[in-house]
Amino acid sequence: MPITIGHKPFKHLCRAFLCTVALAASPVYAECDIQLNQSAFTEGETVVIDVFRLASTGSSETAVEMKFWFGLPVGSPVSIINLGGDGSFVLPAGLDVDLGPIPLFTVDASFPEGDYELSCRMLDPVTGALLHEDINSFTIGQQSQEPAPSNPGEVVFNEIMANPEALPDAEGEWLELMNQGSETYNLRDCVIGTAGSAANVLIGTDLLIGVAEYRTFARSAAPGFTPDYDYGASGMTLPNSGQTLTLTCNGVVIDQVVYPAATPGNSLARIPDGTGPWCTSLTGAYGSGDIGSPGAANIDCQ
Repeated sequence: MPITIGHKPFKHLCRAFLCTVALAASPVYAECDIQLNQSAFTEGETVVIDVFRLASTGSSETAVEMKFWFGLPVGSPVSIINLGGDGSFVLPAGLDVDLGPIPLFTVDASFPEGDYELSCRMLDPVTGALLHEDINSFTIGQQSQEPAPSNPGEVVFNEIMANPEALPDAEGEWLELMNQGSETYNLRDCVIGTAGSAANVLIGTDLLIGVAEYRTFARSAAPGFTPDYDYGASGMTLPNSGQTLTLTCNGVVIDQVVYPAATPGNSLARIPDGTGPWCTSLTGAYGSGDIGSPGAANIDCQ
């Protein structure tokens, strides 16, 4: 009997054996969106596929071969699952399902430190041709020993893009923190939140910020630059009309600001950095043309 994703037994199989799908060919028959819960892990933390969305765009069901690999810091990748080599793995037309969250494993002392990969390969079951490979990279290592900020004003909000124009809000919103203290801090487990919102940002990985350095946080991995931390489109939103933002570390409010209404396509910045009042950025185009200076000193604003 063909294995069809819509059947309940396959859903159980996915959860038990970590299977995933990513298929892109011409024409495109299926799509996959896979997001891990974080990009770096230490002992005691669980690697989880938070989002595992499968969508078939073909007008008829499609048979594919699926191979799932686990890449280690040393040695060859390990094959975890192989389905459909005989044409029995079928993607039904119109499929759109999220199988996440799927816990994979909890890191313990037996895991060597280094770079890891979860890789899904989709092949034509007749010719064996590679149709698409989706690679999700992450690291396993020791937790940093740098302290978290512990006093108000050591790390502050420095720039905010609440109203992007070149990209939708879910892709283009971002904010920037600046280290105003006298040492390097680890922002791991600090929380960025907006007043009255439950969708706060918990920084779940080591994220160091040196003296006078900047760190950027965005709702997508591509807001026009590469952010230091991607908290996801479904996470915290930045209202265009203004809002209260709070940075909390170990229960201590490190910084709290109220930013004003945002001009479309222009970030809100502080000049001088970290201490000045909020103003609208005037120069410093990035990405597709929005104005701001993510990850760098603020340039000019009014």
